[in-house]
Amino acid sequence: VEGCTFRNNRAYNGGGIYLYNATMSNCLLIGNAARQCGGGVTLQREAVVRNCEIRENSSDNFAAGVQFTQGGTVQDSLISGNSASVYGGGLHAYLTGSVVRCYVVSNRASYGAGVMLEDGGAVSNCLVYANVAWGDDGGGVYFDLDAGYTTWGVVESSTLVKNWAYYDGGGIYFNGAGVVLNTIIFSNYADNGYSYAGSGGAITYSCYESSIAPSGTGNITNQPRFLIPSDANFRLSTNSPCIDMGTNQPWMASGVDIDCSPRIGGVSVPGTEEPVAGLAEAEAAAQAVGYPVLLKPAAGGGGKGMRLVSGPEEL
Repeated sequence: VEGCTFRNNRAYNGGGIYLYNATMSNCLLIGNAARQCGGGVTLQREAVVRNCEIRENSSDNFAAGVQFTQGGTVQDSLISGNSASVYGGGLHAYLTGSVVRCYVVSNRASYGAGVMLEDGGAVSNCLVYANVAWGDDGGGVYFDLDAGYTTWGVVESSTLVKNWAYYDGGGIYFNGAGVVLNTIIFSNYADNGYSYAGSGGAITYSCYESSIAPSGTGNITNQPRFLIPSDANFRLSTNSPCIDMGTNQPWMASGVDIDCSPRIGGVSVPGTEEPVAGLAEAEAAAQAVGYPVLLKPAAGGGGKGMRLVSGPEEL
């Protein structure tokens, strides 16, 4: 299916279209509705959605934008303005399902407004922004682990920002399990004040507000320094402390980010070309670059001597 518009259709499951081992690209799905799930689209098995806009669809139950059933992939697409009565305003993945390089923006549900990952599913290289859980928890992402299951959802190399929840977990809510890796979780909000909430999940090599998330390997709590957040441009400025602070994964060797730029390499970080001679020179260089800065030995050490400096008082 290519270059089509699906508008104002209704079904029990898959209001706009139901894809089974099929591919859809360059399509618009808008204003469709489902009684059960998949207001915009339901994917099953090896179904693939590419370069599509899935907007303003609804569900009387769950998964207003996208429903994953036994597999499926959505990539390089916009999932925006969808609304579910219960959960998964943007999308719901059960056991499997992959969301790659997508914008999940301004979706609504009682809980799990942007993304609902139930016993599996994966989100990578995505922006999850301005989603609203109007009734309960998990404005950005809700992880759910059902009794007896041993698989859980994963979010990696993504940005979760300015999501809101009525009660808990404006950015993320863990219900039993879930993994967050190489991800920025910042400026999310919930009525109880917590961007992260729940239990059983793990956050590693990520950036989040220090007061609202558990400790984890490789995490930092500095301001991420988005480029133009007031204009919803959440790319990183050149002096962001998040650059090169994650952990490399095998897929990154040939992988790309949401802008289709190489995930590894090609990033120029401002700094000094030669070793600084002393504190005065270091202070001048840090002032020119802008805090935070990374201070490292001139040679040797294999990175063991590097120190993150948040302000002039730490230099």
